[in-house]
Amino acid sequence: MQPMSRRAALSMLASAGAALLPTAADAGSVQCPHIKPAPTATPRFHGPTLGELARAKGLMFGIEASITSMHDYGGDIYDPAYLQLILNEKPDFLAFGGQFIFSSVASDPPQNDVLRLTNAAYGIENTWYVVNDIAPKLQAAHVGARADALFWESDQSRQPWLKRIAQGSSPDRRKNPDLDWNLSRAEDYLRIAFDKFDELAAAAPGFVRIVSLVNEPLDPWTLKGRLAYRGGAFAPPGMAMDDSDHAPGYIRDLFRLAGKLRGSKGRNRPSLIINEAGTEDDQYGPTMRPALLSLLKRMLADGLPLDGVGLECHLQPQMMRDPLRPDWSAFGAFLDEVAALGLEIHLTELDVFDYVVSCNGRSARSEEADRLVSLYYESFLTQALKCKAVKSVCLWDLSDRYSFYRALDVSTWYGYDKLAKGEAPADWPKCARVPSSPQAIACPRPNVYDDAYRPKAARAAVIRALESAPVRG
Repeated sequence: MQPMSRRAALSMLASAGAALLPTAADAGSVQCPHIKPAPTATPRFHGPTLGELARAKGLMFGIEASITSMHDYGGDIYDPAYLQLILNEKPDFLAFGGQFIFSSVASDPPQNDVLRLTNAAYGIENTWYVVNDIAPKLQAAHVGARADALFWESDQSRQPWLKRIAQGSSPDRRKNPDLDWNLSRAEDYLRIAFDKFDELAAAAPGFVRIVSLVNEPLDPWTLKGRLAYRGGAFAPPGMAMDDSDHAPGYIRDLFRLAGKLRGSKGRNRPSLIINEAGTEDDQYGPTMRPALLSLLKRMLADGLPLDGVGLECHLQPQMMRDPLRPDWSAFGAFLDEVAALGLEIHLTELDVFDYVVSCNGRSARSEEADRLVSLYYESFLTQALKCKAVKSVCLWDLSDRYSFYRALDVSTWYGYDKLAKGEAPADWPKCARVPSSPQAIACPRPNVYDDAYRPKAARAAVIRALESAPVRG
């Protein structure tokens, strides 16, 4: 079973025209039926901020925030109190989780092969509107931006107007007219995106600091016993990694063009990274770590302007051999292997899914969830930050209120509703005893602030990990 990430949820909305305007508070998750409205002000707290502690160790610190979703719990990035809470932590950048994705910005079909930055289904005349609204507030606070997932070979993040590339068809755009047309539109968008970066840099030089150019390129599910690349719009599906010593053609073309575009107007030269999921855990990590390392080596051998790799790090205890005593040593060794390639490492989407507190008849009390989440933040970051090639840490949401784990019914999202019936795939992590009903699953508490914007024990855990980290040179 392929897990769904935060960006998948947002991109399903975005690609369907979900550049949604803020709506009233809506506790849409069946696990969280009694969420109170968002506070109108941020509580005061004392001591150093997360951003200050990170910078003292030579790290960049980021926080993700995005557009409101269908179950927005109050407004997310358009919630003034929440945006202030983010700025209070003095981050180096805000990660725009969904606003730079190709499918979000160019959602309408092109006219005469010319991209349109509109969304007719929702009456949106300029799909940059979220960036345009939020960037000035960030710039006034001297906070930069990270542009995430510009290109993503995923059914959840693909315009319906792109041509479908058949499995087994040629991966060479020169021999595949449909593939060439899709990639030409992708390159058009890349030029538009870098023009936008330069426009933003005119008001604040270097505003866009990191560009996650290609997201989640690996596919461990399609080919039995073999690793493949994701395909569908920019590559044929099911293209096995061992069929070629080179990176996929679309990755080569997009990185080469991005390398030419960045800094071309002298205002903005962001780091270019490729982003991947599933490297940190014991479920997918043993497969994903060597596969990603191989792809990175191929990209470097192809001479691509690759500055670093983004690792999502949605920590999930049920994917660890011992959920209550996680061992991150294999992940730490992997970080050292990436560092040996001379690449930057960015921990791009850090949070902790606490589903395991609902397993095996547990009471699923919030106190238990908070202890587990704190353990994961501290143990994981303590291990990861030993590697000095780690250049940034980004929390995927700051408050539990806006976690993507609350956007949908997690009992169906991850297939837990099927476990009791024995229908889930054999390799999917499961409880010895499944919660009696979807409502019996704990309301997720994966972030460092609670619903009332109060710091949790997880924030103190992050502080301890930052304080113990070595200083970067």
